[in-house]
Parts: sequence; C-alpha cells; structure tokens
Amino acid sequence: MTWNLVADIGGTNARFASVGPNGIGTPEVYPSAMGVTKALAEFLNLQETMPQSAALAFAGVTTPEQGSLTNAGQIITRNEVAQLCQSNEIHFLNDFEAAAWSLATIDPAYVKVLQGPDEIPTGNRLIIGPGTGLGVGSLIKNANGWTAVKGEGGHVAISPNSAFEAKVFEAFVEHWPETQLAQNGWRLEAEAFLCGSGLPYLYRAVADVLGQEYGAKDARGVLELVAKGDPAAIEMAKIFRSHLGSTTGDMAVTLLTKGGVFVTGGVAEKNPWLFDAEFLAAFNAGGRFDELRRSIPVYAYQHPMFGLIGAKNALAELSN
Repeated sequence: MTWNLVADIGGTNARFASVGPNGIGTPEVYPSAMGVTKALAEFLNLQETMPQSAALAFAGVTTPEQGSLTNAGQIITRNEVAQLCQSNEIHFLNDFEAAAWSLATIDPAYVKVLQGPDEIPTGNRLIIGPGTGLGVGSLIKNANGWTAVKGEGGHVAISPNSAFEAKVFEAFVEHWPETQLAQNGWRLEAEAFLCGSGLPYLYRAVADVLGQEYGAKDARGVLELVAKGDPAAIEMAKIFRSHLGSTTGDMAVTLLTKGGVFVTGGVAEKNPWLFDAEFLAAFNAGGRFDELRRSIPVYAYQHPMFGLIGAKNALAELSN
C-alpha cells in the first residue's frame, strides 16, 4: 500500500503516523529524548513498506535542510530522514507552521466560539498558542488555495499600559534581563510574559511591586493561586489577559484575519477561564479600528492531533 509519513516532534514527545486513503493512522509516540532519528527508525520498522514522502513538524527553527528541537538540543538533517525513509521527498516544518496548515481543514467539533459566527468563515487565519513558549502561525487564502506562513510572532514587543505595569515591567527585567528589547524604556519580549515559562517571572514581578511574598514557583502553581484569591496572582492574570488579547488583536489586524483567530496551546487548554470578556476587550481595543477588531472572529481551538493534521495538509499542498 502506498502511504506517506507525518510527524509532530516536540521537546518532550515525537509523534509519527502514516497517511493513507483513510486519512491519518493511529500515531506512535516516542520520547524525544531517545533521539528523533532513532524514534523514526523504530516507527519505520513497524511498517511493511517505506513512505513515498514525509512531512515533519519540529518545535524549533527549521530550514529545508534541517530541523531543530529548541528545548531538546537536537538537530535532524534532511539527508538523515531521506536515507531512513528511502525517499527524496522530505519536508521540514516549524510546529506552528504545521498548526497553521491544520486550519485549512479545521473540524468545528474542536472549536469554541469566543467572538463571531458559529460557522467559521473563509479568509486569512491566525493561530496563536501560549504554552511552554508563544507560538504564532498564519494561513493565507490565495487564488489557488492556502499558504502557511511561518514566523516568530511571539518575539514582538509589548509595553506597559499603566504606571503600575511600568513598575511590573521594571521588576520583570530584574528577574529576566534578556527579555528587554530596548536599552532605554520597558519594551519587553511578548513571549516572556505570555507563556508558561514566563508566568513565574511575571508573578514574581507583580509580587515585588505589591510587596508580597511569593506563593508559588511554577506556572501551574501560579495559576492555581488565582482561584485561591492570591492578590499577586490575580493581578498577574489581568496583565496576562490584557497583553495576550492586545497582542493577538494587533496580529489579527496586520493579517486581516477574516477567517478567524484561533487560540490554542497548553496554557489555553488548561485555563480556559483566561479567555473571557477581559481578553476580548483587550483584543477589540483598537482605537479608530475598534469596529474592525470586533468584526474578526475569535475561537478557542484544541485538537490532540493538529500538528499531524497540519503536516498532512502541508504535504498534500507541497507535493502538488
């Protein structure tokens, strides 16, 4: 049987699956720490034949010739994969490039409406995912179909919205100085604030300004403190909502994402309460462009296999 290979490779787990006439097969999951090429070899040993082509999505920087895993310290070359697969048709994708490709065939069953119509409209689409980092991808509608655009949107700048936030930004830099994007002033990297890795820094910065002792050390603990009424955690959540909403809205206006904005990622999945009226108010706060922002649909999107679906969609398009 003729089949193709798709993979979604993160810092913790690597998922491999076959794509045939009936769609994506049941994925095999391996720890990324065992080495991606070893995991791929084990997956291929389970198959009766070699794949015609392959599309691999990596949680890191990719080029046509190699993929890297930022949090696992691995680099995988196209030649290594081509030799294992016995195929020259090998495509490497960034993880949120694949996430964007998944929006080309999005299943409404995995979507919750935050703003806009129940039926997802056609048009440019944006996916943003606060998880370990802050992933951003976009899917652009063109005359021939779709084109996914990879980028590093999580590393744009954010600035304080109030005198209180200015103090928080200043305290944040004391904890994590590498995130300051300007020598003078408090323009900070958005991902530093808006991801699981950055939440403990943001919490500590808020606690410093409030003169409060730290009540948690990791993102999970910090978010649990919100429900317990911890003042610094509550204020941190407000800042998180505000800046994620406004940053997402800025990107949506840049791309005119009439086909919707899709919020995903581990933080979003485990803490849906963050995406409430405060988040939408920040998203829609566009001054002269308030009305434009309100016209852009916003959805929460969670699918356990969107990376593999995106790799499949990319492979179908790139193979044409």
